[in-house]
Amino acid sequence: QIGVDGVFVGSGIFKSDNPEKRAHAIVQAVTHFKDPKIIAEVSEDLGKPMTGINCDELKVRFADREGGNMPSTEDKKTKEVIKGTSLAEVE
Repeated sequence: QIGVDGVFVGSGIFKSDNPEKRAHAIVQAVTHFKDPKIIAEVSEDLGKPMTGINCDELKVRFADREGGNMPSTEDKKTKEVIKGTSLAEVE
């Protein structure tokens, strides 16, 4: 348990195959979070997962904003090393 008093459900629920059924499943899963049998039952036959936002198509990227701590996508190609593993060049 993490001690939360609410659950956020994004607008993606309305893009699901059956928004009403998915909403009901979310409510039941949150209400009966200690009962794996109920969670399994309400998780069946919900259709395709909710679609998210394609990060490659974002018009504003936090990394490009002033004060961002991520390298800008406009920077020259760089090579980064994390724990001894080289990542591919980033454009």
